[in-house]
Amino acid sequence: MKRNNNILLVMLFIFLVLSFGSLSAEEAGPAAAVIIYNEGEDFEIIDSGGVPVAVLDIIGHELYEGDVVITYDDTFLELQVMSSPNIIKIAENTDFQLKIMEERKVSNFKMLYGSVRAKVTKLGKDERFRIQGSSAVAGVRGTDFGINVIVPQTGDTTEAVTQVYCFEGEVEVQPQVEIAGKAIEESVVITAGTMVSVSPIEPEKALEIIPIADWIKNYWQENPFKGTPFFQEETEVVQAPPLQLDLMIAELEKKRKGAMIAGGLFLSLGMLLDAAGGWSIYYSANESGLSNPADWESGGKAMLVSGTFFLTSSIFTFIIAAKHKAEIRELKAGL
Repeated sequence: MKRNNNILLVMLFIFLVLSFGSLSAEEAGPAAAVIIYNEGEDFEIIDSGGVPVAVLDIIGHELYEGDVVITYDDTFLELQVMSSPNIIKIAENTDFQLKIMEERKVSNFKMLYGSVRAKVTKLGKDERFRIQGSSAVAGVRGTDFGINVIVPQTGDTTEAVTQVYCFEGEVEVQPQVEIAGKAIEESVVITAGTMVSVSPIEPEKALEIIPIADWIKNYWQENPFKGTPFFQEETEVVQAPPLQLDLMIAELEKKRKGAMIAGGLFLSLGMLLDAAGGWSIYYSANESGLSNPADWESGGKAMLVSGTFFLTSSIFTFIIAAKHKAEIRELKAGL
């Protein structure tokens, strides 16, 4: 009987690994960006599962949703968002993540620290492009802009400051800090030659527009865009939707994907437990050589109950995912 129990456990493990693997592969989706230029080779790429990615040829290497790019001293990378002319330059000593790339309509990135500059020359209808720092989110309307997430060298604070600056066009900045325990709901639009600095230490200055600091201008003059775009595409430039609505859609999409993954796992586990339970009950009734068929029968019934629970949970989880999808569709209809 011990040998048969081991077989059941092996079957369960293999089935779950295959099920989860297929879901993860499906979730990865198509490539979100491609590396078009590098200066230096001291960098790392970590996939959405936290596994380092081997890079054989830097130029042309594709990046996927959830990938994290980390650069170190004297290394700069330029990425082109897939099937668009939009380019991002990642400066040295930067931690940068591709967050949500929804059907190549939403380009959402996150910075933990460092500096990037983005040249967004074309945005088609319903397309959105934004970068999230530690204390602010920058939503783009077709522009050349940059964002720094840095810890000031003065004072005793270790809180990071998010600086957003605009070289051309316009950038909408939504602070992610609180004043007197209340989140700032107002956003600010900066234009060419201006910037905002959002700090958790001085949240009252979050909407203060000032000229771009000279050191920022000098840094990017010394490190301009150098890559040759892979894609050239002519699309109509349109004004982006309000940033707050954009963030709501991104959050709902994240919840929908999480519900779909959980539902798939619940469904797989429920089906496997029901199958194993039914087989165990049948085996206990038809195998005369068993020393304790009652244990097999009770175990089979327990697996059937557990399987039914997981199947029911998968139904409710898929309903939640469908609800989020409907909410996303409703929000997009109002854009």
